[in-house]
Amino acid sequence: QEWVGEIRDSLVYARANGGLRRLDVALGTGGWCTGPLMSVVESVIKAPVKIWDPTESMRLETPLPTNGGGPVGPSLAIAIGLALRKLS
Repeated sequence: QEWVGEIRDSLVYARANGGLRRLDVALGTGGWCTGPLMSVVESVIKAPVKIWDPTESMRLETPLPTNGGGPVGPSLAIAIGLALRKLS
């Protein structure tokens, strides 16, 4: 699949140009982290994938709802990042 090649290419680039020597863990967000794709990504990158919830370190007035029994926070990473950007 094309996205597998893109992950591999990104790691090759990071090792060649970014100084990445070893990948200890990858942080994943979004819906793909809860399904079978997580193990595919782990086998491609040869490192564990940890689900990252950007809301864990936030003080929220109201608790976030769950999404099918799981936390909804990992699905909010892009939205939170965009909300934190400064408008230019």
